[in-house]
Amino acid sequence: MTSVVAILCLLGFIATFLRPQIPPRPANRMAREVDAFSRQASTEPVDWKPLTADSMAEARRAGRPILLLIGSPTSSVGKTLDAMTFASTEVAIYLSRNFTCLRVDGAARPEWMNAFLPFSRLRVRFQPDLQLWALDQTGRPYQFFARINGNDSFDSNAVLPVLIDLRRRFDELSTNGPTAVAAAQEGEGHLLASLTGGAAVPFARYSESLRIGASTGWEERGMLHPQPWTWRYLLATGDFVSVRSGEAVVLRSPLADLLDGGFFHTLLTDGGRVEFEKLATENAQIMQALTETAALTGDAMARRFAEETWDYLSTYAWTDKGISIGQPGQAADTLRSPRYSVSARRAREALSPPLREWAVANLGLDVARHPQAVPYLERAHRSDRRTDAVLNLLRPTSGPDPERLDPGLADASLGCAARMIATARIWRDPIRLKHAIRLVESLEPLRTGVDVSRSLADYPQPGYLGDYLAYADVRLQDYLATGNPAAFEAGLGVLERARKLFRGRRRGVFILTPPSERPIVPGTAFPEIMDNLHGSCTSRAARLMLSYGRLLGPTPEGLDLQREAHETVNLFASLAASAGVETAGFFAAAAEATDDACLICVGPKAQELADEIAGRLPTRLVAPAFGRVRPELQHKKPGVYLIRGSISGPMSADEAWRRLPATLDLG
Repeated sequence: MTSVVAILCLLGFIATFLRPQIPPRPANRMAREVDAFSRQASTEPVDWKPLTADSMAEARRAGRPILLLIGSPTSSVGKTLDAMTFASTEVAIYLSRNFTCLRVDGAARPEWMNAFLPFSRLRVRFQPDLQLWALDQTGRPYQFFARINGNDSFDSNAVLPVLIDLRRRFDELSTNGPTAVAAAQEGEGHLLASLTGGAAVPFARYSESLRIGASTGWEERGMLHPQPWTWRYLLATGDFVSVRSGEAVVLRSPLADLLDGGFFHTLLTDGGRVEFEKLATENAQIMQALTETAALTGDAMARRFAEETWDYLSTYAWTDKGISIGQPGQAADTLRSPRYSVSARRAREALSPPLREWAVANLGLDVARHPQAVPYLERAHRSDRRTDAVLNLLRPTSGPDPERLDPGLADASLGCAARMIATARIWRDPIRLKHAIRLVESLEPLRTGVDVSRSLADYPQPGYLGDYLAYADVRLQDYLATGNPAAFEAGLGVLERARKLFRGRRRGVFILTPPSERPIVPGTAFPEIMDNLHGSCTSRAARLMLSYGRLLGPTPEGLDLQREAHETVNLFASLAASAGVETAGFFAAAAEATDDACLICVGPKAQELADEIAGRLPTRLVAPAFGRVRPELQHKKPGVYLIRGSISGPMSADEAWRRLPATLDLG
């Protein structure tokens, strides 16, 4: 027996040693694709095809079910599927005999993240970053596979039985008829057509549901994520206790990256395992939410983490081609990160014995209790000098810089720049503001007239609503921070173009790709209500229409923008209420529509006045009046004017701050 064990150990050692020496498989057609998620599969044995009209037509002719994989290159689950399932020859052979396999990058083409069950998922609540859909030959979905619980497994032992079941269900369609998933997808269109609006937004019920989950950071089904849209909603509605409670759970968890700054996206709470992906747009929203928390509550730790997140974005996400969408996670077969995990040996080599002993006890570096060994504020305080001493000694020992995925995509680059401008304005930091404005100017080639390209690179994709909204947003923030009328006009022009190009069959409904373009898969063009990793396009459209409309004032264009913003909120209020933190972006927009008071500053010191107040009232629209912004006020006496139904003023900045509370009045 001893000799047998010895032989097995030797074979295992040899296999481990030789694995890196095994040459990779020859590159397949995915290697020629532009997007990172497709290229991730470039050496797999699975015969993936990109999702195009031609590949869908070919799939229909083949007469087999279609396996459509929608994913993001940042996704740890996607990494796991590729490394532990689709790299399997056994799985590849089964798929080649039973499915036509299509693949689409949901970061490069975000409309596909929202294509299936866009409203039903408010109840199912699967994670959007990796979705595996089984379609019949017509493109109608009949089943899906995605992460719902943190302990879901995605290796070949777990996934192959799922694939076999998907094929069995397809073979039974002719006998059993449409599945529940097929009926639900068909019902989404009927539900959208049946929405009438008019229902009151259930703020009280929604806010109470958020209060209940605050003490756990809104951890759900074994997963903890940062919730910046939830934090910003609670700040706007004055629930500082809940927001600080929810934020603290994240700030004191391994989600907060103490080495590079910023935040990881997922913590599996059963075992405390971090999945090391980072999303740039999520980090930008976290940065602004923490900045607003600090401005309204004086929370020094929130301010510190916000500044470190800014530094992460400007150091590790910023490239000469725009901002990266984020950095990739790791497959589940790899526990530790060469960059973020601090092994006992690494700690021994970098830290003195007393400092190492303190870090093990206070910064989560006890590998017996925390095998992943990611530094976090287990017992330490961020302001403790020993915390900085440990981190400063560990940083030079980190592994290679994180990979920057897909830089230059419009929604990520412009969206991050918008949050960076807004944050720098609240901080009243001219150096950071100049830095952010310079980023915006480098992204201006994305705009041609009133249209916005998908990327600075050559992405031959249809127009995407999120790109237009991100441009309108960044130019709005540019105007608010600099008073540049040209920025306001450029943003307004793109927003008006988006209202025409992406409007659905009724006002207040905006489809993610132009409705005039026939979708590759029928019945998949919908508005977005959930905050699918980036804040829903419906909520962003409503907030932008409201902001631009209020700045234009009582003009036909301004009033029409405000009317459509209210129509959007009223139309989707009852639908959004069926979810939790996933629709916080929508409720934040609805709150602004309910209490739309704003402050307009006039005179030679208008910009200075507006910036002073904005730093104290970050939840309110505070703007200087230049160009087409509130021209009826520009000839009045200098000062601040409060617009809340009627116009009051002029008044000083201090008086304006006293008369308009940061908390929105929701009735």
